[in-house]
Amino acid sequence: GTGTDFDGAVVGIDGSFGKIEVGHTDSVYEDLITDAVDVTNESGLDQASLSDDEDNMLTYYSPEMNGFSFNAQLGMVDEAENAGNAEQSFIASAAYDFGAGAIHVGYDDYGITADSDDQLVGIAAVFTVGLTEVSLAHEMETGADEKDTDYTGIALTYDYGMGSLYGQYQSISVEDGDDQSQYAVGASAEV
Repeated sequence: GTGTDFDGAVVGIDGSFGKIEVGHTDSVYEDLITDAVDVTNESGLDQASLSDDEDNMLTYYSPEMNGFSFNAQLGMVDEAENAGNAEQSFIASAAYDFGAGAIHVGYDDYGITADSDDQLVGIAAVFTVGLTEVSLAHEMETGADEKDTDYTGIALTYDYGMGSLYGQYQSISVEDGDDQSQYAVGASAEV
């Protein structure tokens, strides 16, 4: 069937063809790549930059086809607020779920002018081993100064029944600067 969805920030339609949303939507790159190893969502670890504006998105989510799915997103950037950016940004991601795990790939062109090489490309793998989820990700960012930054991370989340124990390690390799290692650990509990 087909349905409509109104939540104040997003209007959408979904059916056997997939799902289309217009409005404030999270980046499909962030959902599959960045979030794969960001186990705390609040750790403060450095992250690659994402396209500027999530308020004006046109997003397509494909249906799952034998474990494969993809997402495409067009962001309408307000040039008056984002001087120097193009009118649109393009973001895409895909995932293949093979049961015990999944492989994700993503791309974000940053919505920069057409003659720019600025972009973000990432790959992530997520595996479940018993009660533990293991995630790996590698992102390659080319910034406005044409300097490359690589982000490589691993995250572990263990579900102990009443909550989770989690940890994240990340290495940041900067083309022109000092490399960094960062980590976060934590626990959650249902009360």
